Amino acid sequence: MNEAEPELGLGTVARVDERTVVIAFPAADETRRYALRSAPLRRVRFAAGDRVTRADGEMLEIDFVDERDGLLVYRAGDQEIPEHTLSDRISLGGPKARLLAGRTDPPVLFDLRAETLKTLSATRRRSVRGFLGSRIELLPHQFFIAQQ
Repeated sequence: MNEAEPELGLGTVARVDERTVVIAFPAADETRRYALRSAPLRRVRFAAGDRVTRADGEMLEIDFVDERDGLLVYRAGDQEIPEHTLSDRISLGGPKARLLAGRTDPPVLFDLRAETLKTLSATRRRSVRGFLGSRIELLPHQFFIAQQ
């Protein structure tokens, strides 16, 4: 899954070479090439108790997860569901599900967002904010008139 564009859905590795990886995203009818060392990709790994949808539309609850030769195989009842047979149109839930799955931003990004909102709020409370957002070139005579 592309962390920067989760709306692409689940992707499948199409090709890997020494510098790049090519991922096919069937749900979005897209194919993307990424630098191997900096690809914004994360492998989706479901756990026991999660509900998944197979490519044929059947929804199942996972009982057990097994890894065989580097590929995940999910067991639901008496069925085995290899990860490549899951639906590529997948929703990973809201904020709570992302938090529980460990898909969070680093704390420094939270701090940056909080500081940005504080600065924006302080700017909006200023009495001269009209000058801050206008599309004018401030000339000395304009300051004189504004001061009067």
